[in-house]
Amino acid sequence: MKIAHEVREYALSQRVSEPEALKKSTAQKALEFARRGAKRDREV
Repeated sequence: MKIAHEVREYALSQRVSEPEALKKSTAQKALEFARRGAKRDREV
């Protein structure tokens, strides 16, 4: 599972537990989404 592996790597790099890494990465993605104007689809 690629996602599980990436979460583990992120957790190690941030020195947090896997559940905490999921929370942090989700919050980070939500912020990026809001900065883009909170649109589901963007034009490429």
